[in-house]
Amino acid sequence: MTYFFEDWFSMVKELQSSINIFSDAGPDVRWVGNEKGYAGSTCWSTINATSLSIGKASILGYLNTGDPRGTNWLPAECDVSIREGWFWHKSQEPKKLSELLQIYYNSVGRNCVLLLNVPPNTTGLISESDVQRLKQFRGAIDTIFSSNVAENCLLEASSQRGSRGGGFGPENVLDDDHLWTYWAPREEDKENCWIEMRSKSGKVKFNVIRIQEAIGLGQRIMKHEIYVDGIRVAKGSTVGYKRLHRLEMGVVNGSSVRIKIVKSKGVPLISSLGLHFDPFWNTN
Repeated sequence: MTYFFEDWFSMVKELQSSINIFSDAGPDVRWVGNEKGYAGSTCWSTINATSLSIGKASILGYLNTGDPRGTNWLPAECDVSIREGWFWHKSQEPKKLSELLQIYYNSVGRNCVLLLNVPPNTTGLISESDVQRLKQFRGAIDTIFSSNVAENCLLEASSQRGSRGGGFGPENVLDDDHLWTYWAPREEDKENCWIEMRSKSGKVKFNVIRIQEAIGLGQRIMKHEIYVDGIRVAKGSTVGYKRLHRLEMGVVNGSSVRIKIVKSKGVPLISSLGLHFDPFWNTN
């Protein structure tokens, strides 16, 4: 069977020029390579589109991780259903809240877009059990991220571009602009640089650490580590628009949190940081 993808894409763009088209090969958003809702722990928004084609099974791993040397900006989208399958069946129930939150951390929390399928039932409506689970899911996300204890911390960095007050200081990571304001270290300090949050009074309680790059200027961070009171509690590779570390050891009470950029393609630009408490996280 022959599919005329290029012709279809061209017509869609002609009729709605601002649309983003999703497929294995983009052209705007790429499939993540599975239907579990999980991205790779390393996930670049860049990839080489010339290596992609729709329906090519051999590229699933490449789709999942992206390519730091990629020349095309094609962020990954994680698609998964709220139920076991894509279609409604009376015998199935929606995923548990804990499962949906795990999907969220492994998709949105790994620099991806999340597409959550909610199938209509035989009446053409969304089942009440699915509606309630969606409300529960939305409420949980709001509960976790509505409060950022980092806002009550002092900020310090290994260095900053230019002089104090020059627009690139660590204070930018706590403003409301998560795209165009950021902390930038000096050019010569692009690796093994750090930014630290220190509590103004006593220890703070959290179990989720959020890092965001100034993605409007590209994705740069290749390797990072996180220390609480001098002890490493998490490490990772890419960050991108958003990286969420839900700490495996559970709740942490600490007075200082240091984000160390171990390796970066260019000067790392961190636009936002957060320390959050997830009351739904059970490490058992």
